[in-house]
Amino acid sequence: LAFLLMLPAGASAQNPAIPPFYQVYGGLFYPSQEDFSATYNSPSDFVWGMGMGLPVSSDFLFIVSELSWFRAKGFTSGTPDVNSEISHKFIHLGLMNKYFLAPTLAFRFQGGLNYNSIEMKTTPAGGTEVKNELPRKIGFYGGVGFENMLAGGRMSVFADAVYDYRRSVEREMFGDFGGVRIVAGIAVYWF
Repeated sequence: LAFLLMLPAGASAQNPAIPPFYQVYGGLFYPSQEDFSATYNSPSDFVWGMGMGLPVSSDFLFIVSELSWFRAKGFTSGTPDVNSEISHKFIHLGLMNKYFLAPTLAFRFQGGLNYNSIEMKTTPAGGTEVKNELPRKIGFYGGVGFENMLAGGRMSVFADAVYDYRRSVEREMFGDFGGVRIVAGIAVYWF
């Protein structure tokens, strides 16, 4: 991943004054949690996020920071019936590089550190809510996507597939709590 981030952007896209950008996105998050589909009756749920990128070189290398959040609710029938809820909050800090395949179409790849918060609640029918929260921890993320520039380069639409890694050895919440997010969004360049 570090090698890919060092690749220069295509010559047709060289620009000495690359502006910073702000982006918002939404899509699906596919948690790696072993029993997620059975507990929440779906393999995924919606994820939302926003972030910004500051250029660090003239070949489309950016420092990026993002905040994203995800929440899923489920119901398991049994004796007793159980309502479950899980929420993730991710903060990303990393690098993004864009390699232009055409004058307005770029392949983008990113990677870095994530800082995450994961909370799980279960409530048996007629019972008391049980809340577990994993200690906040630094992990990593990485992903790829495509971006199409619009409005003379002042904005763009993009689609990304990004993997977040988060492993827990806590007895109450053991296992992989990372996952893949597949999102689409809009980026606005500041000037």
